[in-house]
Amino acid sequence: QSKQNGAEAASTNEWIELSNKMPSTKEFTVCNWIKPEYFNTDIAVTLWSYCTIQEVDDPMECLQMLLQAEAKYANRDVTIYGEIKMKNKYTKFTMDVRPFDHRSWGNFCWSVSSVSKQSKFYYNGKLLGIDTIKGMENDTILSSASKMSDAAFIFGQEPDLMRGGYNKY
Repeated sequence: QSKQNGAEAASTNEWIELSNKMPSTKEFTVCNWIKPEYFNTDIAVTLWSYCTIQEVDDPMECLQMLLQAEAKYANRDVTIYGEIKMKNKYTKFTMDVRPFDHRSWGNFCWSVSSVSKQSKFYYNGKLLGIDTIKGMENDTILSSASKMSDAAFIFGQEPDLMRGGYNKY
């Protein structure tokens, strides 16, 4: 994103694309650092998404990690979400992040395994909790990009399209 301040700072036309293809996997861990200034309490913030389209006319399916401010904690703390929408299955995992440090760097990790059937969330190295994955009997969680019509790993935006089409705010 550009370093401009004000209403024109956000862009819907900038993204990074890796040249290497994501492989199929039954287990993964993704970690990222964020420094949020504030949260819009009406929407969830998408930290990242891995989206695929199997055949040209198929719908986009995504695995994604999100944060949302929680009114039940006076918007001081957040809930982290992990969503898997693949192969006609929808699974959602949630964990509360308390206490959450606003305006400070924070590290979030999500580790998922269809082998051990566990979903784990970490905040600043601390395990927040473990969920059991139901209905995934050693399934592939991440589909190989080389076997898809299209695939993208997207940071910081809820994807409406595979490349671009993002909301500005």
